[in-house]
Amino acid sequence: MRTEPDRLTQAAGHAVAAAIRAINTHGLFDPAITPALEAATALFDLAMRCGATADDIRRAGGLPA
Repeated sequence: MRTEPDRLTQAAGHAVAAAIRAINTHGLFDPAITPALEAATALFDLAMRCGATADDIRRAGGLPA
């Protein structure tokens, strides 16, 4: 059974991956990426406060090292 911190870590990983895709699609300074960046930042911060490491979040999002 997955715990709440595990689900939060997975959500953060997916949000970070989505933000990276948005940056790759629209460019870093396009306002279209703002919602993706805000979501990734908020979820990343919450996951870290619950004990996740940056590597945990990266792996959850399927991102390379």
